[in-house]
Amino acid sequence: MREPIPKSIEPRRGRLLWRVLSLYIPLLMGIFALSGWFFFHSTQQALDAELSKRLTSVAQVVASTLNPQYVSRIQPGDEGSSLYRLLISDINRIKTATRVKDIYVFDPRNRVLLDADEETPIGQEYLLLKLDQRELEGVWKGGAATSTLYQGSDGKLYKSGYAPLRDGRGLIFAAVGVEAGAEFLDVIVKVRRQMLFIALFSAFIAAAASVLLVRSIVTPLNSLVMAVESIGQNEAYPKVDIQRSDEIGYLGKRFNAMVNSLAEKDRLLTEMYQREKDRADVLQDEVRVKERLAALGEMSAGIAHEIRNPLGAIEGFTELLERRVTDPAAKEWVREILLEVKNLNRIVTQFLTFVREPHLKLEPTDMITLTRAAIDAVLTTENHPKIRLATHFPDKLPPIPIDADLLKQSLVNLIQNGVEAMPDGGDLGIHFETKDPWLLVAISDSGHGIEKNHRDRLFDPFFTTKKEGTGLGLAITHRIIQAHGGKIDVDSLSGKGSCFTVWLPMKRDKP
Repeated sequence: MREPIPKSIEPRRGRLLWRVLSLYIPLLMGIFALSGWFFFHSTQQALDAELSKRLTSVAQVVASTLNPQYVSRIQPGDEGSSLYRLLISDINRIKTATRVKDIYVFDPRNRVLLDADEETPIGQEYLLLKLDQRELEGVWKGGAATSTLYQGSDGKLYKSGYAPLRDGRGLIFAAVGVEAGAEFLDVIVKVRRQMLFIALFSAFIAAAASVLLVRSIVTPLNSLVMAVESIGQNEAYPKVDIQRSDEIGYLGKRFNAMVNSLAEKDRLLTEMYQREKDRADVLQDEVRVKERLAALGEMSAGIAHEIRNPLGAIEGFTELLERRVTDPAAKEWVREILLEVKNLNRIVTQFLTFVREPHLKLEPTDMITLTRAAIDAVLTTENHPKIRLATHFPDKLPPIPIDADLLKQSLVNLIQNGVEAMPDGGDLGIHFETKDPWLLVAISDSGHGIEKNHRDRLFDPFFTTKKEGTGLGLAITHRIIQAHGGKIDVDSLSGKGSCFTVWLPMKRDKP
């Protein structure tokens, strides 16, 4: 916010005019006009250059802030998507902080991908970019560029800055445009008119030139010009020392106030850039960690495959040995070996299922039928006679797009956990509820419940409270549900049972 000028430094109006009327001759007209032209021309060039630098800096900050993977996924018609709203929110924060008129992102065919003002739909060609084709050629080669000044529909002058947007491979796939008004020209035009009026008025009354005139006017103006030309060089924001109380002194004080404002804005931009750079560094570190974990998963899967092959051979030979052994004691030992081999094979299978990324084969499926099949896979009257089952299914439920095999596996795991939590029998409940756009599948039991300090780790790989558990069942279930775009809630009281609620989307967006 611009600070008001203290009353003590307000210029004494008319003092310079009195000196002109009293001392100077018509030569003042030529000298003053020439000096004024030089000053305004240099000021305009310097401020235009500073505006260009500011616009390209903002465009580069936007390019470094936006996630190129997110931007590349934007398609026509995505205006209502959460991803599009997130990106628009990001660039609007920068737009507000930098006080520019508009920020937009476009592809090499001048089609808009993002528009902070949301006036141009996604995929529509931005025709005004054709006027800057020569400048944009440098942008598509990796540089930053600015347009010439142009007049907007409101009659004001504007200028645009551009910077390239690169993808993860460093290739330029889009560009960022930043538009801002050139308000400084209005001030220059106004002051130029005032000075022209003074020069014309002085021409009628001046009679002679004086060295004093040159020294009293040209010298401070040259000081201002040199200061303007050095703005931004080597990160310098020089001030002028004009100890006068007339119009030139006022101009010098206003120039110093402008320099302070520019320095403050540059500091804010630098801080913002550093924050975004630090954020990008953190994201890069996270990507590297995920890549290492993925590599470790692939290696672990390979090792598990190598273990599985000899296990198959051991299992086959053990079954053959079981048929040939006649001694009852030896036969029992062989059965124990076979049981442990199968258990180990099951653990390896669960591990392989966990380390693989789920690849869904989505098909419209009747969830009620699928859930009944999962119940039948776990419960029978013979093996669980003390389990009391209660189900609640809606009368009508449209098919939902799921991978039936994977989701059945998840439901079997949850039902099996509920049964195992009630070794002495109890109540097992399975209830459906629809909350558009979700289908809720609640699986509850009246077992021993889950300890409070264990609940946050339920879905962690290899965490288990069972003596013979692998700790992968719930981790696999959680991963499958997440791959379907859903989630799992857990509600449990120690000693009073647990309830696992699966949230599944009833509709899937078309890829």
